[in-house]
This record gives sequence, C-alpha cells and structure tokens, in this order.
Amino acid sequence: MKKDSLDTQAHCKEAWAKWRDKGTEILSQVNPKETARTKKALNDVLDHLAQVLARLRELLLQQPSDALDNKKALEELVDGYDQEYTLKETLVCLVGQGALTQHQLIGSKAVWAADTYVPL
Repeated sequence: MKKDSLDTQAHCKEAWAKWRDKGTEILSQVNPKETARTKKALNDVLDHLAQVLARLRELLLQQPSDALDNKKALEELVDGYDQEYTLKETLVCLVGQGALTQHQLIGSKAVWAADTYVPL
C-alpha cells in the first residue's frame, strides 16, 4: 500500500477512513482459529492509525491562536479519533486472545467499522 499523505486535516481524515475500512476488511475475513495472523494484520492497521492521530495532534498544535473555530473542530476530531483508536486497540487484544466466537467476531467488525463517536 502506498504511503499516506498526511499534510492536511482532510488528508488525515481520508487516511483514517482508509485504515478503518482496511481493519473492517480484515475482521470480515477472520477465522476464529487463525487469530494470531489477524492480530498481526490489525496491529499494522493500528500503527497506521496511530501515525494519523499523531499528525493530527501536530496540526492541532500548529493552529494559530486566533483560529478558535478551526482549533475547536480539530480538537473534537482528535478527541473522537483518540476514543476510536482506544476502542480499536481493545478489539485487537480481544481478537488476539482467540477467545471470541464467530458471532462475537461479527460484532467486533461492526464496532470497528462504526464512527459514530467522531464529530462530523
């Protein structure tokens, strides 16, 4: 996969969506008996999401103090993505333990794909 351009907030949002979709795809194909491979693939996705989140934090710090509306919107985005990232980390741990049933894996996919806690 080509390297993501993270030079703007819009590019970061696009990269985040791409990696969220990649994680959903991985969870769609998971076999409960092959969770080690799935955990490794999801950890790769988490690494990319962490890079996006770190870049958004950098962009937040670079916001001029007189751009309060933009800064507030970016703070909300970073907070939402941070919550989403934490949830995804937890899902990767659960999947990696190999204790989830097929039904629970399907539920994990739905939770991974959800973005309702991120402001628009």
